[in-house]
This record gives sequence, structure tokens and C-alpha cells, in this order.
Amino acid sequence: MVASPLLVAVLAGFWILLCGFSLTDEAEEKAEFVEGLKRDIIKVDHSIEVTKDLIKKSRNAPYMPDIIFRLAELYVEKSRLVYYLEVETKGAEQAVNSPEAKLLKNEAIQTYLDLMKRFPDYRYNDKVLFFLGHEYYELGMHQDMLDTYKKLVEDYPKSPLVLEALFIVGDYYFNKDDLAEAEKWYRKILRYRESPIHDMARYKLGWVAINKAKDDKKYWKVALKLFEQVATSTNTPDEGVSVDTHKMVNIRLEAINGVVFCYTEVYPARNALEYFRKLAGSKQVYLHALEKLANRYFIKDQFDNAAMIYRRIIDLSNDVEKNLEYAQRVYDAASLTKNKEKVDEDVAALVKAASLYTYSWRIPDEEKKKLEKEFEVYARDIVTKLHLLAKKRNERRAFRVAARAYKNYLSFFTNTEKLQEMKLNYAEALYQSRKYLESARIYEDVARHMKDSNERRDTLYSAIQSYQMALGDAKFLSRFELVETRQALKQLGALYIRKYPRDKHVPTIKFNVARMFFEMGEYKQAIESFLEYIKQYPNDANVPIAGHLVLDCYKQLEDYRGLARQGRAFLSDPKIKFEKFKKEVA
Repeated sequence: MVASPLLVAVLAGFWILLCGFSLTDEAEEKAEFVEGLKRDIIKVDHSIEVTKDLIKKSRNAPYMPDIIFRLAELYVEKSRLVYYLEVETKGAEQAVNSPEAKLLKNEAIQTYLDLMKRFPDYRYNDKVLFFLGHEYYELGMHQDMLDTYKKLVEDYPKSPLVLEALFIVGDYYFNKDDLAEAEKWYRKILRYRESPIHDMARYKLGWVAINKAKDDKKYWKVALKLFEQVATSTNTPDEGVSVDTHKMVNIRLEAINGVVFCYTEVYPARNALEYFRKLAGSKQVYLHALEKLANRYFIKDQFDNAAMIYRRIIDLSNDVEKNLEYAQRVYDAASLTKNKEKVDEDVAALVKAASLYTYSWRIPDEEKKKLEKEFEVYARDIVTKLHLLAKKRNERRAFRVAARAYKNYLSFFTNTEKLQEMKLNYAEALYQSRKYLESARIYEDVARHMKDSNERRDTLYSAIQSYQMALGDAKFLSRFELVETRQALKQLGALYIRKYPRDKHVPTIKFNVARMFFEMGEYKQAIESFLEYIKQYPNDANVPIAGHLVLDCYKQLEDYRGLARQGRAFLSDPKIKFEKFKKEVA
């Protein structure tokens, strides 16, 4: 179909429009921003001149201090505009040392000082001191800054700016590592009515306590309690809190980080998941806390605890990319720890992370295949190592964990060349865990898909042996399972005898099939099967047992003539060499 000229024109115009929006001219934007700064500086210059003129004309006016205060603010505002302009035109490094910006700040400082000298009773002198302290801070005049904030605290104890001034002073000493002096100023804040600054102060006091914990471990708990207070505080709004010399900070989230740091020193890991679930106000915060906690345990070489937390994160999270990182940590921890009791959960975590990645439509197929192969190796590595350890120690508990781990592995990794091997390992682990019916099913399934070989013969025999063991624990089987087990034993036994009539296991299989008929109450079939077994293998170790069971079958059938006849037949059979058995029959 040929497009119409109108359609072509419309599409061409649309494409040009899209290109116009997608190609941003950064140089033009920067030039506009610079021009805007220059215009703003001109406006502020004009305001400064107008304000100065107003000061000259208002010598004795009651609003004179307000005008002088405004002039100082204009100097500050211009210094910031000049700084931003030099950042854009000369770069950030040169802008830091801008002579003009510094000169304007000094003008502001002098104006603030003149204001307080001329009007010592000005109602906003607390603000003047606070802003003066800020300008000292920005110029690096720290002693002047401290003196100014301390004067604010002393002269205006009821000012709303006192708490912020106390915190800034405390923070100065904190950053200088004078923690004793910092603590003194932070604690002064706690004497006042609760406010967002209290959360900031307690947070910093928490870190002061951590520093003390280096010499006295009791301070770990002190620090933890302080961080807990902040994390559960209602003083601070959700968006966070800011102090004059600080950027906006989510102090409750920062306190959670502090709690994590202390928790590993105060409480056992086994309570961590519930503890942080209660402490966190949301799933997002809970996951954040767990991520920090898991990393801390990992750094401290507490690999069991790290793996436990990472597994929980993967269980809760659906973040495809992050879960891969967490799963890698689970594998690393599982490889490094001596404790293998949670390998099944480790494999489940690897499976979830890999499956989320593999089923994501955003990820190219090649990357999916690569990742699946990588994680299959991880999962196989940790479960087979546990399996070998279980065999070495002959521990049923370890086999049970291995069996669950194999089950988790096989729930996802089905495209591996090691699939048959892993299924056989799974069946063996189930068998050693005394889960005979489940083991038998796996062996049977594997055998059915194998080519005829010695390995297939051995696998088929393992299935028969597992079904036989399941019958030995028949009290644990449901009616359906009991029927299933007997039918499987009968059918697989017949198959094995037909395929491998001269195999060394055939006598045992025939004996077990016959005994199964006996246990099922099918006495005539049992007699026939036992006699066939005795006739073919008269010297087999189970012949005496088979002989007694034959006679018992006649008793159950109340066929006493048959019982007597069969007894005489056993006694006269020269092939039966078991004299003790013959004496018991006689």
C-alpha cells in the first residue's frame, strides 16, 4: 500500500516536532540561566541602593532597625547570586574563593554588628545573631561563629532559634572529634520541650555513645536506645528535618541505620526479623533496615545471620536487580559458613531471585540464559556439598535438609544437563531421610526416562527397594498410598525380573513380591509366588522365611490338608539344605 502525500507530510512534521523536543540545547539553557542571574544581581543592586537611600532619609524612624536588617539580608542575597554566577562562568573551585562574594558577606557581617550596636534592644536581635553566626560559618570564621551562637543562647534563652544554635555548636565540636564537649551541647537541647531538633540531638548522642562503647560495652545499649527513640519519634515530619548548616535529612531513617549498627552488639540475631518489623513504619523501611543489617552481619563474618536476613529480603522483595545481589550474598554466605542447616532455604532464595529475573519481559533472552546457568551452578554447589557432608556423617537431619534443597532446586532448574544426576541425588536424600515412598517415585520416574543400561537397572532396583521399605512402614501410608506402593512393587518387580532375569537381586525381589501378597491377604497368590521363588532359589537365605510363610498361608486359608502336604514336600525336597528349617517344619 502506498502512503498518501498528506500522510507523509503529517508524519514528517511530527518527526521534526519530536526531534525538536528530544534535542536539548544545554548551551542555550546555561546561557539563559546566566542571564537570569545577572538580571537578579541588577535587581538586588537596585534594592541595596534604594535601601541605603531609605536609611539616610529615616534617621529617627522606629522602623530603622528593620531597614538595616533588610540591607544585611540583601548583601547576603547578592553574595549568593555572585557565587552561583561564578560557578556557572568560572567553575565551582574558583567560585569558592570568590573575592566579591566574600566582600559582600563581610558587608553583611558588619551591617549585622552595626545593627546590634546601635539598637541593642531590637526585637529581632536573636535572628540577627543567628544569621550573623551563619555568615561566620560560611567564611570559615569558626571561633566567631561559636561566640555568636553562644551569645544567642545566653542572651535569648526563649528564642525559637536557641535549639538550632545549640545543635550547631554541638555539631562543630562533634566534627572536631571533641565528643565530650559535643555531648554537653546536645544534652542542653534535651532540657527543652520536644521538637524535631531533639531527634537530631539524640541521633548525634547515639554516635557519641558508640564512641564510648569502644572502651565500655554498656554504651552499645545506650546508643541503641537513643536511636530507637529517634526511629519511633513523632517529632519529625516524614519529609525529614533541616538545620541551618545541614541539608534536609530523613533523621528517622538515619536512626534506623544507627539501630542496625548497635543491634548486632546488643541482641541475638534470632530476634532480628521481628524486632525490625515492629520498629519499621513501612515495608520499604523494613527492607532498608534488613539490607543494612545483613551487610553488617556479613562484614562481621556472621555468615549464618547474614544469610538469614538476605533470605528474608528476597522473600519480601520483588526488585529483580537487587534480588540478584542479595542472592549472590546468600550463596557467598552459604559457601563460607560451616552451618549447613538452612541450605534448603538458601536454594529457595536463589530460585526466587533467578526466576524473577528469568520471567522478566524487560531482560533479553541471552542474559536470562546466562543468569539461569550461573545460579544453577550456585544452587547445585551448595546442595551437593551438604549431601556429601550428610553421607560422610550419616546424619538423617542433614539428609532431610538436602532433600528439601533438592526439591527447591528441581522446582526451577529443569533445563540443566545435570537434571538426571540431581534427581537421583534427590531420591537418595529422600531415602536416607526415610521418606521411602517419595524416594521410590523419583527413582521410578528417572528409570522410565533412561536408556537401557546398568545405571537404569540400578535405578530401577533402587525404586523397588524404596517401595519395599515404604511397605515396611505401612502404618505411615494412607490407603491410597498403600495401594499405590503395592501396585508399583508388583509391576516394577515383574519388569525387573523380565529385563534382568539373571541379576543377583532377582531372588530378593521375588521374595519381597511374594511377601507383599501375603501381607495383602492374597494367600493363594502368595503361596504360588513363594513356591516359585523356593523352587528357583532353594539355597537363598530367605527360603526358611518363605517356607514358614507358605505354611502360614495354608493356616489362614484353613487348608490343613494342603498344610500337611506342603510340609511333607519341604521335608522331602533334597534341594532345600536348611536343616533347622526342616526340623521346625517336622
